[in-house]
Amino acid sequence: LDLVTMLFIVEGTRTHRGDTKPVMWERLKFTERFSFVNQSKVKHVVVDDVVDLEMAQVDHWFLEDHQTGVGIARVRSWAKKVSLPPSSLLISGNTDEVLSQSTLHQLAWCQVMPGQFITGALWMPQGSLDRAWQTDYPVEGRPHTFSLPTIYRWGDVEDGRQDGSRLQIKFKGKRDKYMMGGMHMTNPAFLPLAILKEITASETDRDRKIDN
Repeated sequence: LDLVTMLFIVEGTRTHRGDTKPVMWERLKFTERFSFVNQSKVKHVVVDDVVDLEMAQVDHWFLEDHQTGVGIARVRSWAKKVSLPPSSLLISGNTDEVLSQSTLHQLAWCQVMPGQFITGALWMPQGSLDRAWQTDYPVEGRPHTFSLPTIYRWGDVEDGRQDGSRLQIKFKGKRDKYMMGGMHMTNPAFLPLAILKEITASETDRDRKIDN
């Protein structure tokens, strides 16, 4: 956290399938596991359950996109209050898209030109850490990378040229401007977490059930 100005954690009171769920950061932030966190650098954004659940059943990315929009709106409000410089960087990603510390150090000296953005280029292991998945969204020339999170020049989000969302399916152009380093921690080996993902994640089969 010493390398970022502010971290926004966005959580919904429903899973991306529309089922109710607890809000976790309030339960975890004072535990020993997160005792290193400078709480003054964290904004917790809770998205309540007043959402279109019918749309969530039709489009399994609807609630994730909705939560992202709420989070970006909160960033806008904070940025206006603190007069965030347009040259600042916004890193937009999910919690399992983790840039390395060395990449964050480099980004501190990185200047993104107006109208452009860059992406992460994450290693995506599936079990063994010395092997990686050939992803659907690699950066140019590196098929075993995952081109997220998306890194914006704040001025482009502030003036509406970019919406601040993590660009995955939406982006059809070349992914040739990127920062190497980090991991897409998408396949948890810890069995309870694997089960939790199977029954809550956006992209998993909606009809899949886990027996009690």
